[in-house]
Amino acid sequence: MYLKTLIMQGFKSFAERTVIDFSPGVTAFVGPNGSGKSNVADAIRWVLGEQSAKTLRGQRMEDVIFSGTGTRRPLSYAEVTIVLDNSDGGLDWDYREIEVTRRLYRTGESEYYLNRNRCLLRDITTLFMDTGIGRDGYSIVGQGRIDELLSGNPDERRRIFEEAAGIVRFRKNQQDSEKRLATAAQNMERVGDLLGEMERQRRPLLRQAETAKEFLRLRQILTDNEVALLLVQSDQQAESLAVAETARQIAADELDELSAARTELQREHEANIAASESNEASIDRLRDEVEALRNDEAEVTTETDLARQRVESLKKQAIEAAALIAESDARRVELEREMSDRTERGQVMQRDRERFEERLAAEERELNALTARLDVGERQTEVLRQEFVDCQDSLFECRDRLAEIRTEKRLAEENSRRLEREESELISVGDALSLTLEEQSERTEQLAADLATGERILEEERRKVRERGERIAASETELNATRQEKQRAQFRLTTLRDLEDSFAGYHDAVQAVLKEAKRRDDDRTVVGAIGSLIQVPADYRMAISVALGAAIQNIVVRSERSAREWIDWLRERRAGRATFLPLDTIRPREPDHALLNRLSAATGYIGLASELVTCSDETRPITDWLLNRTLIAADLAAATAMAAQSNYRIRIVTLGGDVVNVGGSLTGGYNIKQESPVLGRAGDLKKLEREITALQKHETQLAAQLTELSRGWSEAERALRGNEEELIRRRQELVAEQDKLAAHERNIAVNRRARDDNLSAREAAVAEQERLREWENAQLATEAEITARVETLQAEIERSVSGNRAAVKERDERREYISDLRLSLNSIVESQNSLTEMTERIAGELAESAARSEQRVTEKAAREKEAELLSLSLTNFGARLKRLAQKREERNSLLNELIARRNEYRQNQEEFITRLQETARREMNLTTERERAEARVEKARLYLAQIRNRMWEEYALTVEQALKEGKARELENTAATEKLIRETRQKIRDMGNVNVNAVETLRELEQRLNFTNEQMADLEASARKLEKVIDELLVTMRDRFSQSLLAISKNYDAVFRELFGGGQAEIFLADPTDVLNSPIEIRVQPPGKRLQNMLLLSGGERSLAAIALLFAILRLTPSPFCVLDEIEAALDEANVWRFNKFLSNYSLQTQFILVTHRSGTMECADYIYGVTMQERGVSRVLSLKLKTDEVDGNGLIE
Repeated sequence: MYLKTLIMQGFKSFAERTVIDFSPGVTAFVGPNGSGKSNVADAIRWVLGEQSAKTLRGQRMEDVIFSGTGTRRPLSYAEVTIVLDNSDGGLDWDYREIEVTRRLYRTGESEYYLNRNRCLLRDITTLFMDTGIGRDGYSIVGQGRIDELLSGNPDERRRIFEEAAGIVRFRKNQQDSEKRLATAAQNMERVGDLLGEMERQRRPLLRQAETAKEFLRLRQILTDNEVALLLVQSDQQAESLAVAETARQIAADELDELSAARTELQREHEANIAASESNEASIDRLRDEVEALRNDEAEVTTETDLARQRVESLKKQAIEAAALIAESDARRVELEREMSDRTERGQVMQRDRERFEERLAAEERELNALTARLDVGERQTEVLRQEFVDCQDSLFECRDRLAEIRTEKRLAEENSRRLEREESELISVGDALSLTLEEQSERTEQLAADLATGERILEEERRKVRERGERIAASETELNATRQEKQRAQFRLTTLRDLEDSFAGYHDAVQAVLKEAKRRDDDRTVVGAIGSLIQVPADYRMAISVALGAAIQNIVVRSERSAREWIDWLRERRAGRATFLPLDTIRPREPDHALLNRLSAATGYIGLASELVTCSDETRPITDWLLNRTLIAADLAAATAMAAQSNYRIRIVTLGGDVVNVGGSLTGGYNIKQESPVLGRAGDLKKLEREITALQKHETQLAAQLTELSRGWSEAERALRGNEEELIRRRQELVAEQDKLAAHERNIAVNRRARDDNLSAREAAVAEQERLREWENAQLATEAEITARVETLQAEIERSVSGNRAAVKERDERREYISDLRLSLNSIVESQNSLTEMTERIAGELAESAARSEQRVTEKAAREKEAELLSLSLTNFGARLKRLAQKREERNSLLNELIARRNEYRQNQEEFITRLQETARREMNLTTERERAEARVEKARLYLAQIRNRMWEEYALTVEQALKEGKARELENTAATEKLIRETRQKIRDMGNVNVNAVETLRELEQRLNFTNEQMADLEASARKLEKVIDELLVTMRDRFSQSLLAISKNYDAVFRELFGGGQAEIFLADPTDVLNSPIEIRVQPPGKRLQNMLLLSGGERSLAAIALLFAILRLTPSPFCVLDEIEAALDEANVWRFNKFLSNYSLQTQFILVTHRSGTMECADYIYGVTMQERGVSRVLSLKLKTDEVDGNGLIE
C-alpha cells in the first residue's frame, strides 16, 4: 500500500485546487523558505485527523483555511483528500483504492469522508490503527520536531511505540470495554437501588394483603345482610306511600276549581305588574341615557380644555425651539469667526516659519565661511611658529638649546590642543550618551508601565476564568438536580402506567373485562371504566369519589347489546359481576337550572358535580347522568344550608366526603375508603408527562447553557494562556531593556573618568609650558638681539593666535545663535500642529451645530403643525357640545311623561292585591289539608329514596337489580340481623384504613421483582464477561508490547551504530513491572563519549539519534508511507549521506515523502516537486522529472 494522490484546495497557502501524484520510492519537495512546501506535510497530517492547531503551526484550527492576499479574497473552507493504493490488501478493507477527505468550514463545521461517504473521525482513526499512519503515529514527522521522538511528552512517546507494537486497536478495545463495564456498574447500582425499594415495598404489602382479604370477607357479609334488610324496609315504605298518595289526591281535586279562579286573577295582576315593570325599565333607561349624555358633555369639555392646553404648550415649545435655533446660529457664527482667526494665525505662523528657515540657512552659510577663515588663520600661525624655530636655529651658542626649548614648547602646545579636542569629543559623546540614557530610561519605564497594565489585565482575566468555572460548577449542579428530578418523575410515571395498564384499583370483574377488551384491542364495544374516562381536579377528588360511589367501577359500552355480551362473558367464566352503562340507552336528566341559579349565590357553593369534571364529548351523557343531580359544597354547614334552601330536593356532597341526601338525611364521619385511587390516575399521568416534558426542556436548556459556558471558559482560558505568554515576553523584553540601560550607565561612567583624566593631563601640559617659557626667558636675557627677534615673532604669533581666538569665539556665538533659531523654529512648528488640531475640532463642532439647528427647525415645524390640527379640533368640540345638550333636553321631557304614568300602575296594583288576599284566605284551609297528605307522601318517598340511595351509594345496586339478583330473603328476626350488621361494621371499623388493592399490587410487585432480579443477573453476567475480555486484552498487550519494545531496542542499537559509526543505544522501561503504563527511557552513547541521557546531546546528535529511532521502528513495523519535513536539517554532510543511504534501503518497503533543503537528500530522490510562490501568498507545485545522462550518468532535472 502507498500514497497515490494528494488533493488540496483552500488549505493554507494552496488557494487553488492542487493535485499531486505520488509513486513508490522517495519523493522530495523543494523550494525557497516561505514557499509553503511544509504545508504539504501539514495537509497529510490534517486529513488523517490531526486536532491540534499548534501542531499545524497555527493558533486556531480555522488558520488552515486560506486567509486571502492583497489580490485574492479569503476562502470559506479548506479541503484535503488523499488516495491510498490498497491493491496489496495492506488495510483490511474491500477496496483497491481508499479515499480519505476532510473539509473544514470557516464557521467551525468539520466533515469527514471515506470513499466519498460521510463518516466520523473515529472511523478514520480506527481504519488506520496499528499501521503507523494515524495522527498519533510515527509516519509523519513535522518541521523541527524530529527530536521530539526522543525528548517529547512521555505519553506521546508511548503512543508511538504502541503504534509500532500494533496494540493501539487492543488499547481502544480495552478502553471501550472499561467504559461498558463502568456503565454496567452504574446500571447494576440503579437496579440494586430499585430492588431495595421494591423489597421495602413488599414487606408492608404482605401484611396489607392479609388484612385486605379479611376486610373483603367481612364486607361481603355486611353487604348481604344490609341489602336484605334494606329490601324488607323498601317493601314496608312502598305500602305506606300508596295510602298517603290516595289522601293527597282527594285534597288536590277540591283545590282545582278555586285554583282556576285564582289563576285568572293572578294573570291580570301579573299583566299589570309587567306593564309597570316595563314602564320602570323605560324610566331607568332614560335616566341612564340622560346621565350618559351629561358624562359625554363633561368628557368633551375635558378634551376641549386639554386640547387648548396642548396648543399653548406646543406654541411655547415652538418659541423655545426658535430661540434654540437662533442660539445655534449665533454659536455657528462665533465658531466660523474663530475658524477664520485660526486660519489667519496659521498663515502668520507659516510666514514666520519660512522667515526663520531662511535666517537659519543664512547663518549656517556664515558659520561655514567663518570656519574656513579660522582654518586659514591657524595655518598662518603655524608658518610664524616655523619661522620662529628657524630664528632659534640661527642663534649663536644657544641655537641647539633654544631649538630644543622651542621644540618642546611646540610639542606641549600640540599636546594641549589634542587634549582640548579630546575634551570636546568626550563632551559630545557624553551628551549623546546622556540623551540615549534618557530615551532608554523612558523606554524602560514605558515597558514597566505596560507590564503592570498587562498584569492587572491578566489578573482580571484570571478572575473571569474563576467566575466562569464557578458558574459552570453551579450549572452542573443544577443540571444534575434536574436530571435526578426527571428520573424520579419517570419512575413515578412508569409506576402509574403500570397501575393503569394493569387496571389496579378496579374490582376483579371490572379488571377482567377491561383486560380482555385490551387484549382483543376492542374499542367497538368497550369505551372504558368511569374512573379512567373522567378527569377530576385534585381538590374535588374526594367529593367526586363519594358522589360517584360504586359507579366509579362502572364500565361504559357502546350499546346495550355490547353490555349483554360482556355480562354473558363474565357469567361463562365465573369472573364476577360488573355494571355496564350503554351509550345508546342512557339519557341524562336535565338539572333544575332555576334551583341552581338560586343556590349559586349561597356561601360555600362550588358547583354542579358534572360541571367540575372533564371528559370526552362521547362520554358526556354518561357523566351527566351520574352527576347532574349532585351539588358540591365546601363543607357540611354550607351543604345543609343549601339543602334547606332547596327544600331537600337535591343531593349535596362536601369536599370532605360528607353527604346531604334528598329528603334531608346526612351521611358522613370517618370514611375508611378514602378517595378512589383510580379517579385521579389519568390526570396524574398527564401531569407527570407535562412535568417530564418541562424537565426535559429545562435539562436541554441547562445542557446548552453548560456547553456555552464551557466554550466561553475554554476561550477565556486560551486567552489567559496567550496573555500569560505575552506577559512573559514583555518581562523578558523589560529585562533586556534594563540590561541596555545598565550598559549605557556604565558607558557614561567610563566617559566621566576619561574626562577627569583629560583634565589632569591638560593641567600637566600647562605646567610644562610654563617651565619652558621660564627657561626660554633666561636664555633670551643673554641674547638680546635674539630676544628682540623672538619677541617680535612672539608678538606676531600672539596676534595671530588672538585673531584665531576671536574667530573661535565668533564661531561659538554663531553656533549658539543657530541653536536658538532651531528652537524657535521647532516652537513655531509645534504651534502650527496645535493650531491645526484646534481648527479640526472647531470644524467638527461647526458640523455638529449645523446638524442640531436642522433638527430643531424640523421639531419647530412639527410643533406648529400639531398646534394647527388641534385648533381645528377645538371647533369640532364646540359643535358636538351643542348637539349633546339638545339631545339631553329631549330625554328629560320624555322621562317626565313616564313618571306620571307610573302612578296609575301603582293604584291598579293595590286593587289586585286586595282581591288576591281574599282568594288566598279561602284556599288556606284546603291547602292545609292537602299539605298534610303530601307530607305523609313525601315522608314515605323520602324513606324509600334513602333506602334506594343507600343501596346505590354503598353497593351500586337498585332495588330492582337486588331483587333480580336474588338478594331478597325472609328475615325471621330483624333485630338479630341489625345486631349482626353492627358487629360486622365494628369489626371493619376496628381494622382501620385498609388497602383493598394490596393483593393485586403485591402480585404485580412480585412480578416486577422477579423481572428486575433477572435483569440484575444479566448485568452481573455481562460485567464478568467484560472483566474477562479486559484481562485477556491486557495479557495480549503486555506480551506484544514487551516483544516489540525488545525488538525495537535491538534495531535501535544496530541502526545507531551504523549511523554514528559506533557507540551504543538502548530503550527500556522505567518501571518494568508496569509494562503498559511505565515511561519509556532512551539512553545513547555516541562514539568516544560516555552513556548519557538524550537531553545532554548536541542538536545534530539528537536529530541523528531520533532518525535512528525512526528507522529502527520502520525496520520492525514498516509504515506504508512516511512524511519527513526537514528532519535532516541539523545534520552535517557526512551524516546526510548516511541518512540518504538508509532512505534508499528502506524505500523498497516504505514510500518516503520528504520536504528538504539539502542537496544530498535531493540526490537520493526518485521524484522531485518544486513549490514556488510566484503570486505572493499563493503556493504552486511544479513537477520536476529526473533523467539519467547516458554518457556520464549525471542526474539532470528538466
